[in-house]
Amino acid sequence: MLWVEMPPDTLNVRTLFIKARNAGIGIAPGHIFATDNRYDRCFRLNAGFGYNADVEQAIAQLAQWCIQSQQQDESGQNGR
Repeated sequence: MLWVEMPPDTLNVRTLFIKARNAGIGIAPGHIFATDNRYDRCFRLNAGFGYNADVEQAIAQLAQWCIQSQQQDESGQNGR
């Protein structure tokens, strides 16, 4: 498994989880692994599967959502 930690004040991982789930991409939001908020900026990717074009496409989509969120934050469009 791989843990990804998002920078502060970027994409809400719970929002990313919902987007991913709706797209059929499986990630685990970090908040389910703690009783406090220490992992709220983290998510887990399963790395025990074989790497193929579908996995590559899913990772690229996750990256695109993260990049879009960062760009929106920088332009003030995320309402933060």
